[in-house]
Amino acid sequence: MLPTKKRCPRCGRVLPAEAFNLVRGGRELAGWCRACNHRYYLDRKEAGFVRKNPSGRRIAHGGYTDAVGRYIDLG
Repeated sequence: MLPTKKRCPRCGRVLPAEAFNLVRGGRELAGWCRACNHRYYLDRKEAGFVRKNPSGRRIAHGGYTDAVGRYIDLG
């Protein structure tokens, strides 16, 4: 059973469960609230970092990614 409220360790606010993403197949609430998570990625983007997989999708079956993250099709 998920809690109805949770304190975000980054901003310190007590927020309703809807303000947090679900992780582990919907069994847990994420550590940071959505606003802090969004701010984290904006700060990293401004610092010049980029996400490895900006679409957020998993790689389809039939291939692998190398150490750099490039997709290698084996099928």
